[in-house]
Amino acid sequence: SKQTSPAETRAVFERGLTRTLSRLSRGLRRVVLVMDVPNTAIDTPVFLAKSAMSGSLGPEVRIDIRAHDGRLDSVDDLLTRLCKEWHVPTIDPKLSLCTGSQCLVAKGGRSLYRDDHHLSLFGAMQLVDLMRPSFDGALSAAASSPAVAAL
Repeated sequence: SKQTSPAETRAVFERGLTRTLSRLSRGLRRVVLVMDVPNTAIDTPVFLAKSAMSGSLGPEVRIDIRAHDGRLDSVDDLLTRLCKEWHVPTIDPKLSLCTGSQCLVAKGGRSLYRDDHHLSLFGAMQLVDLMRPSFDGALSAAASSPAVAAL
């Protein structure tokens, strides 16, 4: 099997995202890019289950992502640079989930993650208030446009 280097994988991702942003900007669409969630580098539900069994599960569970060899910024530098180039606003989940490298992984006894890097539905719902302003603005603009008003 042919293997590609991390640098080539990153370059392919950058080219693809650049093409996508270019096409969307030509279509006069409002684009908002959601940054990556922190990678916990642990099977978060299993970690939480073990913590619950040992009696060390509080109402909110935070872990030090870096202490577990996780990543807070896997492609943030690339996404930030491209968003500046294309004048695309971003939403960063880390603003709601993390304080420094301490990131929330459970709330009210429920996991925010379904594995080490993907939010559960419950976890995604924790970001609604962070994302709402971007969507409220888009919905207001859409509602006032003649095409939508005619419907």
